[in-house]
Amino acid sequence: MYCSEDNTCAICSVGVLSIDSQCVTCNVPNCLVCYDNNFCAACGSGYILDLPSNSSNQSTQCVLCQSPCSSCYDDGSCMACQSPYSMMNLTQDSPCFLCLDPNCINCSSSNPGMCFNCSELYSLTGSGTCQPSCPANCLSCNGTTCTNCSNYYYLSNGMCAACPNAPACQMCSPTNPSQCTNCTQGYFLSSTATCQACAGYCQVCSSAQMCYTLINPVGYVLVSINASANNIAACDPGCITCSSSNPQICSVCQGGYYLSSSVCTPCTAASLCMTCSSSAPAVCISCFPGTFLSNNVCVQCQLPCTSCASGNATSCKACALGYVLSGSSCVAISTLPSNSAANLQNCANAFNTPNNTLVCTLCLQGYTQTTVGCAPCILGCLSCASVNLTSCISCAPGYYLTSKSVCQGCVSNCIECSALGCLSCAAGY
Repeated sequence: MYCSEDNTCAICSVGVLSIDSQCVTCNVPNCLVCYDNNFCAACGSGYILDLPSNSSNQSTQCVLCQSPCSSCYDDGSCMACQSPYSMMNLTQDSPCFLCLDPNCINCSSSNPGMCFNCSELYSLTGSGTCQPSCPANCLSCNGTTCTNCSNYYYLSNGMCAACPNAPACQMCSPTNPSQCTNCTQGYFLSSTATCQACAGYCQVCSSAQMCYTLINPVGYVLVSINASANNIAACDPGCITCSSSNPQICSVCQGGYYLSSSVCTPCTAASLCMTCSSSAPAVCISCFPGTFLSNNVCVQCQLPCTSCASGNATSCKACALGYVLSGSSCVAISTLPSNSAANLQNCANAFNTPNNTLVCTLCLQGYTQTTVGCAPCILGCLSCASVNLTSCISCAPGYYLTSKSVCQGCVSNCIECSALGCLSCAAGY
């Protein structure tokens, strides 16, 4: 990140280790701070150290926090949750919960209808609810008169009107709305002030021939044709990042491969390694999720465990669909007593209370927690309010959330849309 006058490195980027004035890549994926190449001291956001029982706060792998956590405690329970769940800090072993108002960021766990903080463009009322702070699609206002509009809209007589060429056109001229001044990602501004589409593989471009950022950069690279044109090329198999001058020269490998002489070579398949030693491909350094490191090889957790304690394939931390965690075991919902099984239908995760009662803490997508178990939201909803199953908080692909908390379907063959129209099409369209 910073170098000294003699061209040696003084400070390395986050997640990169400094050894003898050189920046060395950490071999633990999703690690924020490394002790050395193979041991992590702190993981990135949404991940937690998988510490052995005899650990000294260093590990060979970072494990993804259980959804919908954005950060978690050492035991894997949520510390903070992803949106649309309340993003207030939780006490240990507390489950994530949904606020009743889709525009609320933080709310009370005992009363989800009482909001503490609202999302952008909404203000908190004295009764703890969120209301629009300005007219629709307005970023700033003076009372009911808008002074600045959000993207895809322009200011017209104190109100916000949609740009005619939205959503390709992100900003347009208030005096001539058909003229675009800025384009949505995936489009470029042409000489006629209209937004034209980039190449299908391109996220950011300046013309149909010149791409700057790939939609999917994993295993691909942009190769220059001339000063004003480039094209996409595939890296060698197993390679995540390769040279733009020669795609056969690899710099970063995928999981299950190791880098040797700029080539990604597979680790020994039987070892199940995510990363392995370049001098000994059967010697594992870290493992894929669902396995753990034991005597330099990765051992598969015993199904239905999807995550297990290091050194014990049957000591479960997370379970497959249709099972719930009871202590360190995964119990099939179908084998539970009828009264317990009924409460756990469509449940994604549960915990065992001190009186040996399994309680659902998280429902599957498309369901919400109620007093009688996980109830289905209406069609198109990924999550909905527990007191009103028709009030959507987030939508499934192919739908968008309206201002009335309803998931409205996109047009045919559209997989992502908004009130302005289609944003992304199905394959072949």
